[in-house]
Amino acid sequence: MDKTAVTVCVAVLAAFLSGCGREASVPSSKGDGASAHAGKPKMATDLTAQGVRSEIRRLAAAILEMPAEKLDTATPLLSKTIGADELDLAEIVMEIEDTFDLTIPDDELGKGLKPMELLTVDDLASYVSAKLKSKKAKEAPSPR
Repeated sequence: MDKTAVTVCVAVLAAFLSGCGREASVPSSKGDGASAHAGKPKMATDLTAQGVRSEIRRLAAAILEMPAEKLDTATPLLSKTIGADELDLAEIVMEIEDTFDLTIPDDELGKGLKPMELLTVDDLASYVSAKLKSKKAKEAPSPR
């Protein structure tokens, strides 16, 4: 099975489990048996652009098992420098969805955002900030 098929399978499994009211426990792709979903995710509280970027950097660094300060937010996640693979990227996206209470459609990753191989933490942070702003505007009561 190629990496893209694995990514799709992981995303489908996570969606199925969350629809059943169960938390998806996806093993870390690093092979250590650790779960990327190590507890009930909490909604991020700092929703400023800088807060979103910091939280996504923290999430990505935890999944990639590296210190957050060593994760360059402008370097593509799938680069040799960072060393993430497609499964890591799927885990990062699922954590972002849980943390920010968002859904990131698969067709927006790699097409609407940027080609997957060029996707950075900064790209994800900009995307999430825009989605949060849009979500907040929709939830605000309309003036009469």
